[in-house]
Amino acid sequence: MRIDNNQFTGTFHTEFGQLTLLEELWYHSNEFDGTIPTEIGTMNAMKDLRVHENKLSGTIPEEMYSLPALFRLDVYGMSGIVGTISTAIGNLEKLEQLRLRKNSMTG
Repeated sequence: MRIDNNQFTGTFHTEFGQLTLLEELWYHSNEFDGTIPTEIGTMNAMKDLRVHENKLSGTIPEEMYSLPALFRLDVYGMSGIVGTISTAIGNLEKLEQLRLRKNSMTG
């Protein structure tokens, strides 16, 4: 699902977690706010998740680190993203591309 590079607003809905067969979500370069929902951790087929350059805030949910098929994760360009990079990132055995620049994370 590609909804990137628009001027969409609103929150990252928890209902995305019901799309368990979705392999690709390009959610970037919009005006979405709120937090990344923990329900994203139920999207077991997710391979490519791009949520960068929005107005999201909070931490990367621990549940995101359990996506078995994830090979690309882009969470950058959002100063409201805080916290540390969890050691659980090691669970992402298929991860090949990780972009976390231009945010307020530490560690």
